[in-house]
Amino acid sequence: MNGVFIKIFNMSLTASWLIAAVVILRFVMKKAPKRFMCVLWALVAVRLLCPFTIESELSLVPSAEPIPKSIEYEVEPEVHTGIAIVNDNVNPVIAEHLAPRTEASVNPMQIIVSVASSIWLLGVLAMAAYAFVSWFRLKRRVAASIETEKNVYLCDGIESPFVLGVIRPVIYVPSGINGQTLENVLLHERAHIKRKDHIWKTLGYALLVVYWFNPLCWAAYILLGRDIEMACDEKVIRDMERTEVADYMQALLDCAVSRRRIAACPLAFGEVGIKERAKSILNYKKPAFWIVIVAVLSCIAVGIFFMTDPPGEKNGTDDTDISDSDANVDSDYYIYVEKSRLEGKVVDKGTDYIVIEPLPHETDVLKSADRIAVYWKNLKPDLNPEIGDTVAVEYDGRILESYPARFGETYSVSVMERASGEDEKIAQIRKSLSKYFELPTDTGLTVYFWTFGGSDYKNFYYGLLCDKDDPSTSHSFQEKMEMKGTSLETMITILSTYNISENDVAFKFWQNPLSSYGMFGEDISAIEEKVRAEFYHGE
Repeated sequence: MNGVFIKIFNMSLTASWLIAAVVILRFVMKKAPKRFMCVLWALVAVRLLCPFTIESELSLVPSAEPIPKSIEYEVEPEVHTGIAIVNDNVNPVIAEHLAPRTEASVNPMQIIVSVASSIWLLGVLAMAAYAFVSWFRLKRRVAASIETEKNVYLCDGIESPFVLGVIRPVIYVPSGINGQTLENVLLHERAHIKRKDHIWKTLGYALLVVYWFNPLCWAAYILLGRDIEMACDEKVIRDMERTEVADYMQALLDCAVSRRRIAACPLAFGEVGIKERAKSILNYKKPAFWIVIVAVLSCIAVGIFFMTDPPGEKNGTDDTDISDSDANVDSDYYIYVEKSRLEGKVVDKGTDYIVIEPLPHETDVLKSADRIAVYWKNLKPDLNPEIGDTVAVEYDGRILESYPARFGETYSVSVMERASGEDEKIAQIRKSLSKYFELPTDTGLTVYFWTFGGSDYKNFYYGLLCDKDDPSTSHSFQEKMEMKGTSLETMITILSTYNISENDVAFKFWQNPLSSYGMFGEDISAIEEKVRAEFYHGE
């Protein structure tokens, strides 16, 4: 979900430049046929719909991906807006307040992205629900309509004509409209249906449902409605005499009554922008040939400059020479180094991985990665490394900028030097998890465990907190979020350093809010007992 939100957010930002350009052209091209404005709004729709674009040297979009899709895993998160003054002011703030900390169990940027994606999804559901409810209420309102001719219904319960429906659009007209006014109203509404405006308006709202958080998308949706109406007016009056145009405008004014219920339904196509449309009708003249040519060239220019992305700039990465063997790897997540062998101390260990801290002479290679998780799936690590051991890792030269960092592909893990004993192992753990060794035991301890996927407790993350003086008082959300997760084996070692009875240690499962994996349908009490048994009886 987070990845989808970041993608949508980036598409929204890049499309904003196109929307701004169209809004400016809307004022510049006042004398151009309004159908060209609809073409420009169609380009906006394509930009918002397509997850991929063409790269061009002529692109005026500053950045193809202002927010890196790996930002929530980066050791030094930053944005790449393509505007130097923005980057220079925003990135230092992000680095200071949102960069991951070694003493924290979660990355602050992960919290922000997770919360933002949840809010976005709630907004999408609310917008969709609003459309459905308003459509349903309007449908009930016109249920008693009488069909006077094909797809035309008279209704006592409405005050303004409109088109309702997408696949089978129907024209609804107030019962009080008749004569020349009715004829002109039907001309207008049928022109809408012929131009497929009811489909374009619905598509516009569907895009607004997804991009509701962008104010420019709201502006685009409102202006789209007005431009569609004016383009439809032009289509109707193009071949009319002046007297017929006057009658048409009078019909327009006759329909300019309260239409709040129609406007409230995004799937109903009612009249909007009456004042602006009246001025446009009064001033309408068939455009000169040169104006049409300029309008066509403007649409082409907007497509070239704002429908494309700058070449080689995507994701804010610099040009890195990647070998053919890496062509199928998403390079946006990795840094590339010349060395393919790294040495470090083991500071944590799980069932299928270890976490190492690079030795001092390796830090120049790793930029800001101070801890690296080494997974050995399909490998048989030499001598089975333990906490405190010094190991050498052979890998493919790629390092994932997450926290902890990860190698792209690991070829081998070998032990260079064994820890001298249990004391050195504990000293190494104490170095990276010091707060777990300094807890008071007067009121007891609680081992919390959580998961980011799977129900095997041996692969859970574990944290430790001292109990409250008042047994009825639980640990706060902040206390739990500040826990630094470690492996089962490491937590067993930590707990062994305390002189405390088994009965004074509680084991509790915690549903980490950053985890998308829920233990629904699981017997939590049984899992807690299994964990206790593993700690004290090795079962």
